Amino acid sequence: MNHNALDLIKWAEQELKRSDIKCARKDAELLFMDSFSARCEDVYLTRNFKLSRHCLNLFKHYVKLRTSRYPLQYILKSVEFMSLSFALEEGIFIPRRETELLVEKVIAYIKSIGKNEVNPVRDQYQKKARNISNGVNIFELGVGCGNIAISLAKNVMDCKIIGCDISDKALQVASRNARFHNVENNIKFVKSNFFEALPNDYINYFDIILSNPPYVRKSEIGYLQPEISYEDTISLDGGEDGLYFHKRILNEGTKYLKKDGIFAFEIGYDQREGIRCLLKDNCRFQEPNFFKDYSGYNRVVIIRLLN
Repeated sequence: MNHNALDLIKWAEQELKRSDIKCARKDAELLFMDSFSARCEDVYLTRNFKLSRHCLNLFKHYVKLRTSRYPLQYILKSVEFMSLSFALEEGIFIPRRETELLVEKVIAYIKSIGKNEVNPVRDQYQKKARNISNGVNIFELGVGCGNIAISLAKNVMDCKIIGCDISDKALQVASRNARFHNVENNIKFVKSNFFEALPNDYINYFDIILSNPPYVRKSEIGYLQPEISYEDTISLDGGEDGLYFHKRILNEGTKYLKKDGIFAFEIGYDQREGIRCLLKDNCRFQEPNFFKDYSGYNRVVIIRLLN
């Protein structure tokens, strides 16, 4: 069977546009390449593909799934984050581009304190040679597919990371991703609800405790884009004010954080003042530092523990 790639992609694009999918052309191209095991250059340089009916049926099936607003990342079973590819399965929280800012700021913090050598994995983060020694101990709450922990391990040499999640599926996928990226010796994944699985050996142990916790207000979840309905709402629901998890991590985490260590969080676009109120009159914490994403919204906060 001969099929014109561009005609098939155009058909898929039109189908996806009818479902109000904004990046219809890009999604159509990605679904085509996955279905036909084709490279991008094949699509535009090869006029006709001689392919099996199975591939064509698979492509049509994927397009139908996507028109139902089933997430593209679940169809492809992968997602890109920090220029790295991560395996993904349905129900596991899908990494967003905004979260890359959290990783970038943690890497910048490690560099600023001279705590570790930053690995030149990505040129855009590695403008100058760095001579930094010793190690850094990190605890991440809610690892999902492991994208944050693995990205840090790929960029920071000799770091030791413990990542927890309450989902067995997430922990399995995160472990698989760590092996794929050859950082399994730097990361230990554990099943834990917050800090419950940490023994007393980890009191005053971590230099950094970080998380991209659920921060959507319970009342707002129903108004999110349709794709969200396929994700686990546990990974989205931040309680009435969206800050339930931030509060609990700050309250329980001080026991495990070293003096002068930091909490690093992703936050909602309008939660800056809520975070400031949480820390008001608490002499244990330094004034929080907020960082804006590419859209100009406050997206990351770093909070230093003073004592």
